[in-house]
Amino acid sequence: MEVTINIPELLPQQQDTKENMNKSEAAKYLGVSRNTLDKLIETKGLPVKQVDGRYIFSRQALDNWLG
Repeated sequence: MEVTINIPELLPQQQDTKENMNKSEAAKYLGVSRNTLDKLIETKGLPVKQVDGRYIFSRQALDNWLG
């Protein structure tokens, strides 16, 4: 009897690999609260784009910002 195992189904889903994230996803990715995320945008130049009133965070831009 042959058993087939689909390896990707066994691995945890990696939400932090999305290229573009909303505010909640970006906060989770950075390990901060949404309030802290807002402060980082205002005071530390955290890179973000606004499209139709929504914040869009690029994973690559966040990684570059982190240094």
